[in-house]
Amino acid sequence: MKSENPKIVWQGIHFQAYQYKVEVESGVLKTFEYVYRKDGTRTIAINDKKEILLTKEYRYELEADDWRVPGGRLNDENEPIVEAAKREFIEETGFIAENWKFLWTTTLESTVRYQRHFFLATKLKLDIHQRDEGERITVHWVPFQDAYKLAMKGEIREEISALAVARLNFEFNEGIRILE
Repeated sequence: MKSENPKIVWQGIHFQAYQYKVEVESGVLKTFEYVYRKDGTRTIAINDKKEILLTKEYRYELEADDWRVPGGRLNDENEPIVEAAKREFIEETGFIAENWKFLWTTTLESTVRYQRHFFLATKLKLDIHQRDEGERITVHWVPFQDAYKLAMKGEIREEISALAVARLNFEFNEGIRILE
């Protein structure tokens, strides 16, 4: 199989769309596409009461509020992901964490090249912070089972945040000790 280098066919503020041609097994030339954006982070913060920190953020793209696990995108490809997670966490929540633990990385899908890197943050302390202009975010400590219900009822509309809450619920129920 021969493949040509991808070419940008559209450029936005946060996204780029690429097309490329591949000669498949039969010899036919097929066009494939993908969208790219800088990777992002999500931070799962849990306090001593075993509550999870969720944000309720007005999302202009949805024209509605949305529950989610706090996080955002890397400034550039060279920014260490844990530093991006710490920066986004304090920007969105006002908290700093003493302990950071990498949990997992997710991939949205094959045609959207964008990964989110998940961290666990514990031993939290409220600090002074400044949100990015236009961000309308409130911070909520939610009992874990209530967060799980929000995820399962579709009230956490960002699927990756809902999946993270469901995955944590599974790990807690299976006795996996992510908090250690």
